[in-house]
Amino acid sequence: MQHPPKIALSSSSSSLFGDLHFECNYYNVDQVRLLSRSLLLALSTACVERTYGDPFQTPLSVAPDIRKELINYLLRFVPSSSTLEAITSCSLSPLESAQDLLDTFVLSKTSFISRISSKLINNESKEDKIEDFLQELHVTETWISSHRDQVAKMVLRKLDIRRDTNCGMRFKSEFELEKHELVCVLRPISCGNEGCGHVFSAIHVVEHDKLCVYKLLPCEQRCEAMVIRGEMDKHCVTECPMRPMKCSFFHVGCNVMVPYRNLEQHCEESIDLHLTLACEIAQKQEAHVSNLTQRIFILQKVSKIY
Repeated sequence: MQHPPKIALSSSSSSLFGDLHFECNYYNVDQVRLLSRSLLLALSTACVERTYGDPFQTPLSVAPDIRKELINYLLRFVPSSSTLEAITSCSLSPLESAQDLLDTFVLSKTSFISRISSKLINNESKEDKIEDFLQELHVTETWISSHRDQVAKMVLRKLDIRRDTNCGMRFKSEFELEKHELVCVLRPISCGNEGCGHVFSAIHVVEHDKLCVYKLLPCEQRCEAMVIRGEMDKHCVTECPMRPMKCSFFHVGCNVMVPYRNLEQHCEESIDLHLTLACEIAQKQEAHVSNLTQRIFILQKVSKIY
């Protein structure tokens, strides 16, 4: 796996941390991914809000300028003492703090017409425009994911007082840094299950393993097959030789449920039982037919009298 480039600190930073020149750049992959998506949604929302009701501008026409404003706003933001206190006291995560920043930015771009419309009319049309423009941003690659990820990392780093989302540990030598990167809890790991390939931080390996739909598992009905988690239900219902089946003679009263692969054996071993049940059904049907025949005969005699 290719490691990210090592960052040598500036002379001022170097004096602050002594001889610790090399810093671990690993981040919580999931947190970066979530914030990266929020950045694109915030851009889409801000562009629609800014141009809503404006016949001379479209969201795409203002997207480059608003994207630049959004980046500058996030990177120049200085956390207040109250924000830092909330983060430190665990009442606010860096991701939540970043989302608050995005909400504030979007609000600042809301036009007068857009604000009035939100109070007077149904906002479904605006939400549809935001969703449509979000898809357009994806297609046109107005803001590529790699660049959004870099912005997300810088924002999280600024807000991550407790170091929950970025490692940031510093070392004296490149060798010490590389040794740490092999065991860093935030090092990126690619899922080894065939068909998955999802990338996540090492700290989430157990969590991902419990949820990965591509993980091979023993059949829940204990046949010999190994089945991926995402197809387990289908396998158990339609393919598994151990799936429970009704006896072929259930219509004559055999209510036994047997594994599919044992169905033929059950029928062979239960011939006498099935014949007995079939005879009982035949006798009951014969008695029922006889009863109906008597009723018809009585009705015919009554009809002749009248």
